[in-house]
Amino acid sequence: MGYMREECPPATSKKTLKEIYGSIQILRSGYDWNDPTRKGAIEAYKRTNGIIFITATVLAALPVLFSLCMPSYYLGKQQNAVTHTALDDQ
Repeated sequence: MGYMREECPPATSKKTLKEIYGSIQILRSGYDWNDPTRKGAIEAYKRTNGIIFITATVLAALPVLFSLCMPSYYLGKQQNAVTHTALDDQ
């Protein structure tokens, strides 16, 4: 609730912040479009989701970057490199 406290107006009660934190749908039905509490809560959600998005993107990119460092083993027509047999057992 750190960002909620920072972004919402100072007069917003802790109970109201917990209500909004518990269900974002309250913002749509319970607050006017230009209400400062609504706008502050939306900004808090944007900040939080931005951090989550950046973290997820970095974690998703790591396997791709690591795969570029792996050697390329060409097996030709072999099934595997241990038994040296082809798919037709030759």
